Amino acid sequence: MNWILLTDFLRCITIGMVSVLTIAFYQARHENRNIAIFISFALAVSAYLLVGLPGVFDSRFGLLLLSGPFLLPFLFWMMSQALFIDGFEVEKKHIFLALLLLLLFYTLFFLKRMNPAATGATALFFSLFTQTISLLFAIWAAFIAYSGQESDLVEARIRFRKIFVLITALTIGVTLLSEIVIFPGESPPFLEFLQKLGIAALTLFVAASTLTFGDGFLIRISKEESPPQIIDTALHEALINLLEKEKIYRQEGLSIRKLADAMQSKEYKVRRLINQQLGFRNFNDFLNQHRIQEACEVLLDPNQSELTILEIAYQIGYTSLGPFNSAFKRQTGQTPSAYRKAHR
Repeated sequence: MNWILLTDFLRCITIGMVSVLTIAFYQARHENRNIAIFISFALAVSAYLLVGLPGVFDSRFGLLLLSGPFLLPFLFWMMSQALFIDGFEVEKKHIFLALLLLLLFYTLFFLKRMNPAATGATALFFSLFTQTISLLFAIWAAFIAYSGQESDLVEARIRFRKIFVLITALTIGVTLLSEIVIFPGESPPFLEFLQKLGIAALTLFVAASTLTFGDGFLIRISKEESPPQIIDTALHEALINLLEKEKIYRQEGLSIRKLADAMQSKEYKVRRLINQQLGFRNFNDFLNQHRIQEACEVLLDPNQSELTILEIAYQIGYTSLGPFNSAFKRQTGQTPSAYRKAHR
């Protein structure tokens, strides 16, 4: 079987699908502020696929294409954060890290190219160093997807966590481990074919999931466009009772599962209620809103002015001061101390 021919065929098919995705992402740029990350990732995948074609390195354009494979694991990590961390924004430190990685990888590439006679330990070091960094980014991205499942309230995004990010990270990890441990030299044709087959399948899945542009994890639509939802009045009243009368949000380590048990309901029903009826995409944001609301009341109460900020944090369910300060500033724009001082 001609593995090389099959690999090139998959390569062309995947580039076509990635091009369609890139156009779709660009058209949706006004609906997601992090859409530039998805476009960059799609372009990096295309560059990664093109680099494997014969004669690519004969031109300067081919050397420029290398930036795609070099940044692919980093952009995968960035995309994982944009998908699964609500409120994530690109910061200067991310741009600096990307430039640093490009500088590092291009330096290693040209050092290896300038010394083609390098064999043994030197060549193995170049290969292990670059691939280990890539593997660490893939593992980090998978951890982001896995660690946030419990607090995620968007059902489409929960499914996407399991199907896309974890499988993609596993694919990258297996490929890198195969190249490092099993095939430290040139990868055999059948491994290249399996790698491109995995990329093609995952790209097709992303295209099928994303191009619908439904209300979900990537593209948000307004409430006016959303289909009407049936409100479970009894479940809603039970939730309000637990929040306002019993103040269940004060419990340390409260999870969606524990809340559903307290409401004597199924977890998915409570998840849908908080997401579709109350408009929260993350359970921690839901808890923080109620906790910070009570914190503001305590800070404004002259009868509780003797309470320290740490005591207030413990009182409303936080286990340390850091998360309380971060949540408070994100919701009010001020630190608890500044808020108390400004409204005293």
